[in-house]
Amino acid sequence: MKKFKLSLLFIISLSLNSCLSQDWVQIGEEIVGDERLNRIGLTYDLSSQGNTIAVTYSDRPNFVKVFELQNSQWVQVANTIVSKSKNSSFGDHLSINETGNLILISESQKNGNSIQNGIIHFLEKQNNNWINRDSLIGKKNNNHLGLSLKTNSSGSVVATAQKSNEQMEGQYNYEEVLVFHKNGGTIERLAKTITINTPNSISKNLNLSNDGKTIVINYSTSINDKHYAIFEIHKISNRSFEKTHTLKIEKQNYFDVVNLSLSGNGQYLLLGFPDYRTEEKVALGKVVIYKIKDAEFEQIGGQITGENKYDYFGHRISINHNGNIISVTTSTSSIHKNGYVKTYKLENNKWEQVGSTLKGLNTILNGAGNILAIGNYRSNNQNGAIKIYKFK
Repeated sequence: MKKFKLSLLFIISLSLNSCLSQDWVQIGEEIVGDERLNRIGLTYDLSSQGNTIAVTYSDRPNFVKVFELQNSQWVQVANTIVSKSKNSSFGDHLSINETGNLILISESQKNGNSIQNGIIHFLEKQNNNWINRDSLIGKKNNNHLGLSLKTNSSGSVVATAQKSNEQMEGQYNYEEVLVFHKNGGTIERLAKTITINTPNSISKNLNLSNDGKTIVINYSTSINDKHYAIFEIHKISNRSFEKTHTLKIEKQNYFDVVNLSLSGNGQYLLLGFPDYRTEEKVALGKVVIYKIKDAEFEQIGGQITGENKYDYFGHRISINHNGNIISVTTSTSSIHKNGYVKTYKLENNKWEQVGSTLKGLNTILNGAGNILAIGNYRSNNQNGAIKIYKFK
């Protein structure tokens, strides 16, 4: 009986030690920029499965490469995707589907004719080549279609933002969110448009759930000398959508940056406030997580803050499909010159750090939350680099 108890304790001890020894382990070699102008690490997208990554290389013009995990190494697949327009914004926003065989690439600043209508390219991998299957082109001059871009898991729904030159309530250049459905060779735009009469407010703060039925956007507004970040949830149903939730959070300054990330299941909203400060620490930064309930938002766990002043914690954020794992980066500070990345898991309604603190300025989680792509556009002699990790 004593031997049995000792054996059982030994097995439990081994199990606990195994769990405690888990950490983020790099998969393959890092992906690096080719040269000083071809810097990477700022714009990329990881497939939900975590085995394919699309990367924008900053150049004139920009170009995009796609890498797959093969035999524990990241190998470029198919051809390099190059813009036909010089000095364009090709690749400033891109989105990859779940399996990694479809990529959407925006080009909001050029349309080949120096007319800034904007264009979104649909590229499908076929016979080891990226083939341009479809394109969405802005219909009016200087609309800049593609200011942001997100597709769902299957690539059948696309949410994007554009500016408008039409006058609205005495203002110009307000922004719109457009939603498109792709059915075979046909791309159909939903008749309704989400319109925000606050210029330059939603171009980078837009997200879409994996099923393509939930959209979240953000903009800023001022009421009675107080400044607020507004978050709206819109639900798509029967080829139309309606606003179902609004969350208003007071900001310390109108120009404070706000970031958002929507869980793949569309039920959790991760918010980053990198400019958040206390009386003791400037630009400390914080993140807050909410569950999107039937008629309200419920905060999950407590807020998480940075460690030092000028950390800008919440500089980049990502949340997994189920909404129980998040990853957060800082910006460059005097203490962490290349930023740091922390990943957390929800345990007993509290966010507990998972694994070691890593270096980096950008972060994307896969759907399960066990694979992490970290970009650092200031490393590798300023060429930039992306490292992919797995928790094991």
